[in-house]
Amino acid sequence: MIPRDYDKAEKIALKKIGEKSDNYSLMIGKIERKKKNFAKAKELYERLIQKNNSSAIYEYGKIIEEEEKATQNIGLIINGN
Repeated sequence: MIPRDYDKAEKIALKKIGEKSDNYSLMIGKIERKKKNFAKAKELYERLIQKNNSSAIYEYGKIIEEEEKATQNIGLIINGN
């Protein structure tokens, strides 16, 4: 298995795309989601959603889905099912 180097990915995105780009925010949002930093990812996506970025809407939905699954799993653990 190849380890993921999120810091390196962020640096490459900054260098190749540029910090002011919507694509940069989208890429950083994806990285934050992979790191399970949902709050930061949602913040980035919300800014892009205000600009009608359809990719950000999709990625935001994926986070909501992941959060709901985690909540369901916690409920199952607590209830002993």
